[in-house]
Amino acid sequence: MANFKECVNKALDAGIIDAKMADDMNSFDYPAEALSWAEGAIAQKKLQAALDAKAFADLKKDVYSHPKGPFVGYISVLARDKYGMAGTRNVDKMAAARAKRYFSEIPELISTLRTRKLGWQQDTQSMQALVKAVFGETVDDAKMAGEAVKLKALFEKMRVDFNKVGGMISKNEQWNLPQINDGNKIRKAGLDTWKAELKPMLDRELMTDDLGRKLSDEEIDAALDYSYKSITTGGVNKISGIGEKRVVLSKLGKKLANRHSEARFIYFKDADSWLTYQNKYGSGDAYGTITGHIESMAHEIALMERFGSNPNMMHDSFKAMLALEEKQPTSQFMLDWTWNVVSGKIDPAAQPAISRVAQTVRNVITSSTLGSAALSSTFTDPWAAAITANFNGFSGTKVTQQYLKLLNPANEADRNFAATAGFIMDSTVNAFTQTSRFADIEAHSLSGKVTETVMRASGLSAMTDSLQAAFSLSFANHLSDNFSKALTELDPRLQKAFTRYGITQADWDTFRATEILEHEGATFADVTKAGGEKFHEMILSEQGIAVPAPDAFVRAMTTGGLGAGTIPGEAWRMFSSLKSFSLSMVTTHLYRTIYQTTGWDKASYIGKLAIGGAVMGGLTLQLKDIATGKEPRPVDGKYIVASMAQAGGMGIFGDFLFTDQNRFGSSIANTIVGPTGELLDKTLKLTVGNLQEVIAGEDADIAAETVEYVSRYTPKVWWTRPLQNAASEQLQILVDDSANEKFRRIIRKRDKEFNQGYWWKPGEALPE
Repeated sequence: MANFKECVNKALDAGIIDAKMADDMNSFDYPAEALSWAEGAIAQKKLQAALDAKAFADLKKDVYSHPKGPFVGYISVLARDKYGMAGTRNVDKMAAARAKRYFSEIPELISTLRTRKLGWQQDTQSMQALVKAVFGETVDDAKMAGEAVKLKALFEKMRVDFNKVGGMISKNEQWNLPQINDGNKIRKAGLDTWKAELKPMLDRELMTDDLGRKLSDEEIDAALDYSYKSITTGGVNKISGIGEKRVVLSKLGKKLANRHSEARFIYFKDADSWLTYQNKYGSGDAYGTITGHIESMAHEIALMERFGSNPNMMHDSFKAMLALEEKQPTSQFMLDWTWNVVSGKIDPAAQPAISRVAQTVRNVITSSTLGSAALSSTFTDPWAAAITANFNGFSGTKVTQQYLKLLNPANEADRNFAATAGFIMDSTVNAFTQTSRFADIEAHSLSGKVTETVMRASGLSAMTDSLQAAFSLSFANHLSDNFSKALTELDPRLQKAFTRYGITQADWDTFRATEILEHEGATFADVTKAGGEKFHEMILSEQGIAVPAPDAFVRAMTTGGLGAGTIPGEAWRMFSSLKSFSLSMVTTHLYRTIYQTTGWDKASYIGKLAIGGAVMGGLTLQLKDIATGKEPRPVDGKYIVASMAQAGGMGIFGDFLFTDQNRFGSSIANTIVGPTGELLDKTLKLTVGNLQEVIAGEDADIAAETVEYVSRYTPKVWWTRPLQNAASEQLQILVDDSANEKFRRIIRKRDKEFNQGYWWKPGEALPE
């Protein structure tokens, strides 16, 4: 062995191999094994080097060719170009499109296992049958047995796709399902308990190194120790050098391309062991584990497509290049923020306890505030979708017709077709995708489930899902209707759309030669097949404008690019809470208005947006007023201005145009700071404020303020709000002698400022 090590060191001195490879080769027991491993590693490095070189060249071209300069160009390869000038592909939409293509291969599985009954019911028997079938066990459920075959085929496809972009996951027929590790649960159990409970669940025969050698007891222990520290420190041990005896895990390095080889080290011996572990030390949600793995793989593949096998290194290289620019505009900080979002740096919680507390606060605020968001979407969302459809050259009326069809809760066939076509309804995969239009929510907690219930019960999830799918299907239908035309023969509006997304004549000719999908007598372009990638990304990007939702750029603003579970990161999220929708409107329709090429185009777009939006916003205002016990507003100047504010997603600020408090009784300062500031203010008044009054010998209205506080932060849906408000007001009358006078002041104030009465007056047990 000594002679072999001398050969390795000579190869190192000659520059044939690097120090890390020399170290790795010297760790093997036998020269033949070392040489076999090195051969594969060198071949992989050559592939990665070629792909990295291409990624660098493509990035440089796209970044430096942007009319707004390289900083904006760089952001545009991360998220959708707000200026519509880039004509480049971005990681954000590449990942979304790829995930939807993967989900299009298992629509029946998604339909069967998605949550129902406002998010509280799931077909757990089918889920268990699926897991058992994936592990090769015999099950009575023929449907889930078939879906297990499809799911395993999808996992293999993802592995191959990952390796095509420079990844390094070896084919392994024994790998069945991913597992999610909850660092907090594992940390609470402790290393010894976790290992003691995990070991009996493992299939030791399958736990080998890359050369197929079974790991010894000592190596298993070292590997599990390493895994424990990786899980409970969020991977800090890999950065700081914490580690045990060199085992296969520690050879994998920090490249994203190598990441999933490490994740496939643990093998469970059967389905029951996998389920038991997931329930105790994972998310407890097998369905979420599977869908989350698919989305994660799609995102990582997209990131490597654009940034090579080591995205962080590529990013650092471009940052260094951009730092040499003479002018560094304010977009430089947005570059860092957006990168942190797209690369996933902001997602792992540095301090889980801080993250959980902050997330619970946001969930409480969302569930008590956004129960009427569906009313805001009733008119304004279809109008925005119609404008976007017209902008791209197809009918907004068709979008509305498709939308109404998809809203039918019994219409599962159309929803399954949308999934097959590459436009799966997002809330069937992630319960909080729709809520994220307005707030940053996490589902795996009681407060999260309550918030999900509010969003579903209000109708917001169904409305958003249906309109997004309707827009995308209508766009795909429009493309198929034009397959017989050359690019120069297309509607100029569609040609402009192609230019915005870098679609060339060759792309169009290839795509229009593909087979079309048919459903209920209509045809649709199939964006899930090879050649449809750019068209899929275009449709999803335009969908994000038609039904405004936060993309990576907006998430950068609402997180500040700061990590979850940190004091600065959570403080920023608190400040930006409930601002996502307004920011999405600004970065979609407002940007699109400003950056039209001619004055006529600008006037036309802003006219449609403002006039139509004001009408729809006005209808929304009336709906929301009626739902809170008020009579319809008189149509006057105040109404028109407030309607325009409502249409722009700033409805709550419309209140301040004519009064000093918003509809929740908060000052403009509290509203600007955010609902978290209001919650903190009310909490301090209820606790510290009342304590100070008691100490000072003053009368403290603890009972009345408690009733008001609980009422403000109780989860509400728009159709339950009047009853909840009435019940709270009756409690206030019981504990506060001045309550009736307070309600009369509210009535007089509303009449004075808006010339508006009530059909269910404050303080009335039932409406007259």
